[in-house]
Amino acid sequence: MRKNILSSISLSRHALAAAIIFSTPHISYAQEQVENQTAEQEQAEIKQDDDNQIAKNAADKIEISPSPYRVKAWNSDKSDLPAHPDIIYGRLPNGLKYAIKKNSRPENQVLIRMAVDFGSAVEGEDEQGLAHFIEHMAFNGTTNVPEGEMVKILERLGLAFGADTNASTGFTQTQYQLDLPNNSAELIEESLFLMRETASEISFAPSAVEAERGVILEEMRVRENYQYQAYRAASKFLSPGTYSATRFPIGAENILKTAPADRMKSLYQKWYRPDRTRIIVVGAVDVDHIESHIIDQFSDWSGSAAQYGPINGCYIDVNRPSEAQIFEHPQITNSILLAQFFQDKFRVDDKERLETSLGLSIINQILSSRIGRRQQEEELVLLGGNISYDMNQCREYAQISSSISSKDGEWERALNEFLPMIKQISDYGFSDTEFNDAISRIDQNFRDNAAGESTTSSATFANALVDANDSEVVNSAIDLLSAWNEIKSHLDKDKIHKLFNNIYGKMDRPLVFMATKNKGDIDEKYLLNAVNKAREIDFGPPKQREKAQFAYAKFGKAGKVVFDDKIDDLDIRTIRFKNGVMLNLKNTDFEASTVRFAVRAAGGALSFGRDNADYSTFFSSTFAQGGVGKHDISDMRSILAGSSASFDLDIGDDYFGEYGTVSPNDLKFQMQLIASLMTDPAYRQDAVRLFQKALPEFYTKLKSTPGSVLSIESANILNGDDPRFTLPSLARYNEMNSAQLKKLIGNQLMTAPLEITLIGTFDQEDAIKIIAETFGALPKRNDIIPQFTQARETNWSDNRGEHILYHLGERDQLAWQRVWTISDGREQKKSAAMDLLARIINIKLTDKLREELGASYSAGASADMSEIYPNRGSFSITTNGNVDNADLIGKVVDDIIADVTNNLVSEDIFNRARTPILENYRDWKSKNSTWVGWIDEAQTLPSDLDKFRHSEDIFRSITIEDIRILAAEQLSGQKPFTFKVMHESYRPKAAETQNDTAQLATGTEG
Repeated sequence: MRKNILSSISLSRHALAAAIIFSTPHISYAQEQVENQTAEQEQAEIKQDDDNQIAKNAADKIEISPSPYRVKAWNSDKSDLPAHPDIIYGRLPNGLKYAIKKNSRPENQVLIRMAVDFGSAVEGEDEQGLAHFIEHMAFNGTTNVPEGEMVKILERLGLAFGADTNASTGFTQTQYQLDLPNNSAELIEESLFLMRETASEISFAPSAVEAERGVILEEMRVRENYQYQAYRAASKFLSPGTYSATRFPIGAENILKTAPADRMKSLYQKWYRPDRTRIIVVGAVDVDHIESHIIDQFSDWSGSAAQYGPINGCYIDVNRPSEAQIFEHPQITNSILLAQFFQDKFRVDDKERLETSLGLSIINQILSSRIGRRQQEEELVLLGGNISYDMNQCREYAQISSSISSKDGEWERALNEFLPMIKQISDYGFSDTEFNDAISRIDQNFRDNAAGESTTSSATFANALVDANDSEVVNSAIDLLSAWNEIKSHLDKDKIHKLFNNIYGKMDRPLVFMATKNKGDIDEKYLLNAVNKAREIDFGPPKQREKAQFAYAKFGKAGKVVFDDKIDDLDIRTIRFKNGVMLNLKNTDFEASTVRFAVRAAGGALSFGRDNADYSTFFSSTFAQGGVGKHDISDMRSILAGSSASFDLDIGDDYFGEYGTVSPNDLKFQMQLIASLMTDPAYRQDAVRLFQKALPEFYTKLKSTPGSVLSIESANILNGDDPRFTLPSLARYNEMNSAQLKKLIGNQLMTAPLEITLIGTFDQEDAIKIIAETFGALPKRNDIIPQFTQARETNWSDNRGEHILYHLGERDQLAWQRVWTISDGREQKKSAAMDLLARIINIKLTDKLREELGASYSAGASADMSEIYPNRGSFSITTNGNVDNADLIGKVVDDIIADVTNNLVSEDIFNRARTPILENYRDWKSKNSTWVGWIDEAQTLPSDLDKFRHSEDIFRSITIEDIRILAAEQLSGQKPFTFKVMHESYRPKAAETQNDTAQLATGTEG
């Protein structure tokens, strides 16, 4: 695992997207005009709200500041669920609303959000896409901030563009976000000032609009793919005439190309109004101080146009007869969506709505478990399925839907496998075991959230407040647990069964939308008939299954501690048991009622050797899914119900094990689960079958976008098809089996050196006892950590230079990448400096390719320097754009690399790249995720602790001159790899009769 402040800590897992289930677009709201409120009415409401709040606070003996603008929690007067008591709400005389929450996780961070109730839904015919364009223009000059300076200002203050500074536009809301790395008064004041500039002072200089136009068009080009096309088609079919079908936020190309600046400015002035805006501040702040800043910054803002009401209405024909539509695209996964709309009332966030939502959750859990069981026992073509019930659609409608995904060409059989399961639930209900398992899972979720509320992240609160529309109330986890306990007290399986039939039983005229690669001879009429026939199939009563009792509570005589020491400066306790198992303990209060754990047995993919290293993905996808000797995976899902523990075992380059979180009460169970997988894995073939069943759909999409082609084919070219770093062919995966995996693992899980790390809120003596009774009770382990020297040897391909690759997506889309081979990551300062160099180049790429030339929506540089494989590192610059700009992109990259290798970067750019990293160090050691990534090998690799101790000092020591020297050393004097991924139609004609020389790793022609 790479341990660097500049890189997020993540586990090595080869992720295979086996299937993409098509999801229903959310039907939002359309514009609805309401009468203007007078200033006197507004003031009266504010006064009444203020009086109510003061009375409540007095009753609760809470002391508040004398601000006259405090009001009740948003929408709390509509709900019987209590609002969170620690969030302060206010409203200024101009109508602007604000919410402030003091929160200390992370310790110093402050999150600021500005949400404007305005989006693409209200755009006119000649304004499509301009709401999104306006959002972009917020960063391109305001009355008091010159064009091109806002992002630079934020970077100088320690915010990274994209990560900490962002914005988004939807159908009904535009959101701006600033994640401040510290809570200094200067930074908060400056950030609120910039939000105020965005609110009413965007300049819309014609030159700035023209410069940004290319970025917008590039973003449109990047987003245009088969998935987005299917989403648009489904929206237009399901809800014709609504703005979710006619006003997509990305807009219309002809308008984006031609709309003048004054049209954008007019739309901006019309909708950016204080009465449509909410300011949200969450973090380590003084509430009264923040409130005064908001009042100072925003009180003088007055909207210049007439007041508009909520964007919350649209018409849906609930009497529409059953219809079908087929969307065909050669790259898409087979999926079918059934949906029907019904007249409904507007439902507020109250106990009734919560109970309905939880009831449907129970049913979906039961349905998911039944699908899993059938897939395990039978050869199904069904890849996945679910049901949903969405309230408040266009404010006064509800939508019932079910979605099904299947293997290619097997949609009809999948219907016959899935829809009868819906009928089975409707006709026969479900068992006590199924119901109780689902209740236990929900119960555990509420209890865990309540136990951890005191350390809930600021982002959780900020996101909830941004998402709060005119029906939502932001609650405390403790109050939600109380509401759940009340709901749970009168729930039984018969009530949930009745709820299901009352909701899903209404579906008698479904709208059917199918996405398929090739519809063949079928038509919409045939599809509707197939759906109706499948809904009538009777599976009969489900098999009754008793809940299994976990059979792995005992592992032998508890192990004896033979070593117990303390690393004082890091407050880490290190323990070793007689059998060689190592244990590291550190108590923190960063996450309430949470234990982070790491269990690492030496070995991993390295132990498989070069030629079988690709079995690591096979391990990740099948090992735990095979269950253990006494329980299959379905038994385990039931056993886990009501627990925060997880049942999994992963593989990294140099370890077998697991990283995760668990509540302290479930720590013993969690260790028993991992120990059961290490001592009695079942290697069941049904897990292999399920894994292999989904692979064809994954492989058929590998050429569907330029990005997927780039990621797969560039790896093959860079590594010469080395199986350690490339995707295996479909044929290779299909020949893999559990017997070979078992042979490759051998007895490593029982004998390899094992190190366990626990961090968080737990009793150390209890933890030692738990490990003694599980891993400490196992046979003695090897003392020597295997080095796998030969398996670590790697070579880059000699096939350097330019490579033209081809995709099957949109014709004008390009993916472009240049890769230099560099040194490994074992030298700490060099590794940190290369990451800083990547950030410097990111700034230069953004300034030139995106902002100045508009030739790319996103471009970035990254350094990947291995700590596992000696002399192995790469530095990459990756971007996308129009295929016509391929040469321009190459020239810009050449110029930037020449500049950083030959000249000193400016102090301003150096600090803009460096400051956000320095700010990250403020909270670095107050995060359990940081600690678990550094002390997981405290005993087997103690040198890492010194790297941890000195990391910030080493980073601070990097100079501008160091960057120039390193850039010249690592990026000069070698011929890099360059990849251009263009549409298949650009392939030279002469090559069409030949095999694709840049063939995908599927074992088939490209």
